Amino acid sequence: MTTEFLEEKWNTIVQDGSAEFRFKKISADCIPELNIGINKLFNRCLILELPPANNVDFQGTVKQNLSIEFYRGSNYIVIQLTDNSYHDLFNDLIISLYQKIKDISDVDVYSRELIKAFYKWSGFFDDKLSDRISADIIKGLFGELTILKSLVAAAPSASINDVLNSWQGPYDRAQDFVLDDRNLEIKTKEVAKSDVRISSEFQLEPEFQKGLELVVVAVDPDPADGLSLQDLALEIRGLIVERLGDTSIFLKALAQKGLNLRNIEAYNDIRYLLISETFYNCLAEGFPRLAVSGIPQEINNLKYNIRISALDDYILTRRDY
Repeated sequence: MTTEFLEEKWNTIVQDGSAEFRFKKISADCIPELNIGINKLFNRCLILELPPANNVDFQGTVKQNLSIEFYRGSNYIVIQLTDNSYHDLFNDLIISLYQKIKDISDVDVYSRELIKAFYKWSGFFDDKLSDRISADIIKGLFGELTILKSLVAAAPSASINDVLNSWQGPYDRAQDFVLDDRNLEIKTKEVAKSDVRISSEFQLEPEFQKGLELVVVAVDPDPADGLSLQDLALEIRGLIVERLGDTSIFLKALAQKGLNLRNIEAYNDIRYLLISETFYNCLAEGFPRLAVSGIPQEINNLKYNIRISALDDYILTRRDY
């Protein structure tokens, strides 16, 4: 299931306003009767037809740009998009739900999954703007998204959601990525700078029986030809959909910083050229780190700089762009 497939199907639905809904089943391979349609206001809809003997007991809800309602006369559960500028995000919702319920035959189970999907995704359709994020935070997110993109691109489809869940930077965990075998702390450094800033005694503290790597993403500010945060976010979204991952995991992480795929455009004036990304083994003997397990307990709120040019002996891998 792809966005292109859905768009082709949307284009075959003809609505003249005379019927409440015009719709078509998404795929014959889907056990539930899950359809995409257009309502009489010419807004896109997702329609789940329930068998005649079944219904659901829930109250319809109207959220910003999205609503859900049960039509008892026809036995439809309908999610309706009230702002058609959210087409791409609505397609993501549909693809995510389709992958989850296409093989389910239990009506109660797949109808509950659709209702849960509505509430899970409805917050992503909120177009309110948060306070502007600082340029330093944007730069840090740029580095984290660069690494997330590489991890997603390298992962098999079966592991995509695990990779997405590993991105913990927006949740203010000690390290930015928590993988099965190692954790990654990402630092984004302008190429002209010599140091990276370690902002707490926990950032380079290893987790029991796991590796720990410092990843330095070197960038060069370039407002004309550089990549924006939005560019990276859309590339990652495309990779997730291509590999049948759950886009909502990625969107939820962005939302922790007040970002979504619409308001992120406000930061397109901040752009960077990628220069390199370098992985350092923080657990190698002699690596210069100050962490909570190696300092007196009376010391806290520790901040310090590491000179990158002194870390060549600890390089695991380096990629130049």
